Amino acid sequence: MNATYTVKLNPYDKNKLSALITIESLEAVRFDYTVQGKTANASFHYDTDQYSVNPEITVVGLYANYLNTVTLNLYTENNAVETFLISISTQGQDYGDVPLALTINIIDGAMAESTLGQGWFVTSAWNGYDINGDLRITGLFPWMYGNLKIIENAIWSALASETWDPDKHAFAPRLYRFNLAGKVAQSYTAPAGYGFHHDITTDGKGNLWVLGSLLDGWSDEQKLECFLYKYDISSGALLWQRDYSREFRGATVLDNTDTNDVHFNSLEYVAETRQLIVNSRSSCTVLGLNSESGEPEWIIDNPAFPVLNSALNLQVVDADNFSYPNGEHAVFVTHNSRYQAWRGANRFVVSLFNNNSCADEQGYELVRTIESDPVTYTAAELDSLPTILAIDLNASTVQRLDQFHFPGQRSELTSSVFDIGNEYYNVYFGAEQSFFVFDTDNNIGVSIYDIDTGLGYRGRIFTYDELRSLI
Repeated sequence: MNATYTVKLNPYDKNKLSALITIESLEAVRFDYTVQGKTANASFHYDTDQYSVNPEITVVGLYANYLNTVTLNLYTENNAVETFLISISTQGQDYGDVPLALTINIIDGAMAESTLGQGWFVTSAWNGYDINGDLRITGLFPWMYGNLKIIENAIWSALASETWDPDKHAFAPRLYRFNLAGKVAQSYTAPAGYGFHHDITTDGKGNLWVLGSLLDGWSDEQKLECFLYKYDISSGALLWQRDYSREFRGATVLDNTDTNDVHFNSLEYVAETRQLIVNSRSSCTVLGLNSESGEPEWIIDNPAFPVLNSALNLQVVDADNFSYPNGEHAVFVTHNSRYQAWRGANRFVVSLFNNNSCADEQGYELVRTIESDPVTYTAAELDSLPTILAIDLNASTVQRLDQFHFPGQRSELTSSVFDIGNEYYNVYFGAEQSFFVFDTDNNIGVSIYDIDTGLGYRGRIFTYDELRSLI
């Protein structure tokens, strides 16, 4: 075969722990490679069954400040094999304020292997760590409020350096679609005077929805963080945008946000109903939207301080075991196997984080009218309450299925609840700068504290297969 190669570290000037290996060969080849781990369970392996002449090979998962060893195998269609042992040094790079190691506490080994295992924990600033706490990704589009979602085998985020008023809001004028090495495939620009924030979702059929906001000059008539955009992914064309200011005029909200801040903070597509689900942290309202028009079709809204048309409000099942959330953050559709009985046509299950972000010492909500000025913010020392809700649109009901308790790990404003590893019924959440993996019996299997200087609240685990889909 007699192939040769060249190596370029950080080829797109984004992920400092990536490299591009360019092969020169007269024959078409396929390849696999392994980045040797500091321990056997941290080695990163990638392979392809596609043959090409002179392939460019994206390598990710290098260690920081380290002489990395990469084993590269090339295979011809005639079954000839050539192996290279390649050294790639990341020593001497400037890693800024990124911690080069995290302490990952393994409390339950089986739970840790089934969740973190061969994958990586990734913070909302796109710093990724393996199960040993070693840094494996850094430098990728470090948007403080990145959504950390995989859409069409790509990740999407913004550049912190481009955000408007970064000391106060993380509104981004551009959204980038890229791979794990930082190669940009597509970018979207928000309409003039507006920015993207917090979250995106897709229906898997070529449509992309993005949360957005007016950048400046919000008022009683036009509010903050309450826009929704729909894009065509292939063309990048903006199909429509909708402003929800009108729906929230005069609303009673929790007293922990700016005046006139609706604060949509999560966005999901619900396959069972072909709807969107969006959450307003300010008013503690979960909205089900028509994905074609954006029109509200149902809500979960505390009748003690109603926001939208009460006729849309879902009825509570088993009211004695249900409490409306206070300042919930990041509502996600969950596919955890434990809740399979509550799924079906027009029936699905969501997770949210009831973080009591605006309650007094007795747990009572501190509220005001959205157009009024906030008062001095106080918050009680209450426990974290990740919560699972079943929604049945056939019966127009909502029911609490589970609520988990983490004493002493309360998060004032931020956190997310995801699920991973159905076999073990594992779910996980982030509390400000800490992160936990736990099962649905409330047993903690993995904990990570003080993740980084930026918020880690949307941090999540990217599994073995997910990482490889992003190369």
